[in-house]
Amino acid sequence: MIKRIKHLAIAVPDLDDAVESYGKRLGVDSPRRYEWEQGQSREAQFEWGEVEPQLCQSTDTDGRFAQHIARHGEGLQTV
Repeated sequence: MIKRIKHLAIAVPDLDDAVESYGKRLGVDSPRRYEWEQGQSREAQFEWGEVEPQLCQSTDTDGRFAQHIARHGEGLQTV
């Protein structure tokens, strides 16, 4: 039984566009932003109640978020 969700990783092709779009949909703004050189990604995390939507863009075409989008399209990133 799921009791709580801490965060959701959402693979997106363009972080800046996604921040604007998801921010409007969720009614939130001013996400925390991170650029991970080692992880080859850019991320933005919103506070939305008890859940933290985390938008993730690969900065490398071989990155895990780019691979997820190539296989499944933009959306919830699963392992």
